[in-house]
Amino acid sequence: SILNRPPEISIGTDKDDVVVTNPITFFVTNSSDIDTLNPSAPIEILWDAGCSEGQVGQSCTLTPIVEGNLTVTVMATDDDGAITTAQHSVHVTNIAPSNPVAELYIGETRIFPDSRGVFIVHEGDEITLWGQADDSSNDLESLNHIWKPDAEDLPELIFSSFGERSTISGVSYNTSGMHLATLQVFDDDGESTEVLIVPIQVENVAPVISPITTTLGQLDEDEEFTISPQVIETGTDSERLVHCFDLNPVDDSDSDGQSGNDCDVESPSLVHSWPDSTTAPESLIFHVTDDDGESASIEFSFSVVNAPPAAFASASVSNPTEGDSIVLSANGTVDSQADMDSLQFHWDIDITSDSDGDGDPANDVDYTGRWIEFSYDSGGSKKAKLTVLDDSSSHSVTMDLEVADAPVSFSEELTSNIVPIIFTLIVVSAGAWALFRNPSKSRSEEEKKASDIDFDAAFDEPETPVIDPNEMFAPPGESPREDAAILDGLDGVLDELGLGKEDSPVIPSAPRIDDANSNLDPEDIEALFEE
Repeated sequence: SILNRPPEISIGTDKDDVVVTNPITFFVTNSSDIDTLNPSAPIEILWDAGCSEGQVGQSCTLTPIVEGNLTVTVMATDDDGAITTAQHSVHVTNIAPSNPVAELYIGETRIFPDSRGVFIVHEGDEITLWGQADDSSNDLESLNHIWKPDAEDLPELIFSSFGERSTISGVSYNTSGMHLATLQVFDDDGESTEVLIVPIQVENVAPVISPITTTLGQLDEDEEFTISPQVIETGTDSERLVHCFDLNPVDDSDSDGQSGNDCDVESPSLVHSWPDSTTAPESLIFHVTDDDGESASIEFSFSVVNAPPAAFASASVSNPTEGDSIVLSANGTVDSQADMDSLQFHWDIDITSDSDGDGDPANDVDYTGRWIEFSYDSGGSKKAKLTVLDDSSSHSVTMDLEVADAPVSFSEELTSNIVPIIFTLIVVSAGAWALFRNPSKSRSEEEKKASDIDFDAAFDEPETPVIDPNEMFAPPGESPREDAAILDGLDGVLDELGLGKEDSPVIPSAPRIDDANSNLDPEDIEALFEE
């Protein structure tokens, strides 16, 4: 018998390797069938790949999408049905990723670039960056997307995402102006796309002051108040805000030609007070400025009124004595700091006594000053009043004082009754002297009997006796030393009382008759009886 011989076939390519995604053509280099009965069609050729020319034919063009070895098989069949296969392999090399694409979103809303290709956002907007690039299918899932949202200003800020697509969320810009984002995609062989530059124009957002009550009402002098406006700003822009209070919008303290924009106090809140109502303004302005010069302001109105003084009075002695020194003090009186040095202190030491005679005993100004020293010239209940006055108001307080009467001394008591005492002593001394001089007469008179009394003469006016000076001052017959002792005792009493010769009327001593220098006259006698 005659055996069939299988057909012969071989294939090849023009090059041994190809870059992935690039086409390559496999072709039949040799084919034959020695025992074919149809020379015009010796064998049938069938490719096992999806050739661009089709699977039947002398060539097969393919575009590999996977890196590595690419093997193509061809099958040859002769007219007897015998089959022969042939294979040929080429190396598919890596290709760098390409065609990077970027899109921007705010939330679910996509932002489209303007005619310049620039994306426009505002400070503080949260942006999502989306990226994609082309590569061989076996590299797509391993692609590494490198994002730099602010490549110029913050080159160290880098985000990485793996996969066919990348998504970077929560990106925001806090400074206005042009910002450049970049995207570069790398495959696992280190090949990369070109750097894609994404221009983003960030628009400034002016600061906004939250609504707040702008009327502070009436403020007393030295009354502290606090203002803390809330400012709405974006991101870190709030850290660069300049908060200022212009304490007097009428006054251009920085001399820039504009009132109301001075920065008298740089702070986000203000704790302040005005010491003097006459110099306090009627309003103040809070303004805030961002780093782009955008600003917002708000004005607060108020009225500073004078605070009346609060008088306080005290006494050095709560229960003084008539004639004793007493100090009244206004220490403890308070007022606004600006008024303290100009306070006036008026004292009426007794509002029950009208010392100025104007008909109102409670409005006298007996003394002035923060401290006064005086004494009451009479005892009893006293009401002392302190009135403190500042530039436009006053306040009064009253103190009750109980003044004791001054005690009367023994010498003062004797002084007030000195005349009667002296007269009495003179009369007693004179009577005693007369008694010692005429003792027999006195006894004879005592021995008179009732029958000898002339009752009619008892009702007659007595006759003035005629006194003989020589007889009156004659030395007593029996006890001349007793008269001198009596007079000497009188002088001692007067000296002890402080009413001696210098303080009391000089009373001449009784003359001695036997004194050669004695010289009595009527004036000496009359002096004995003068009060």
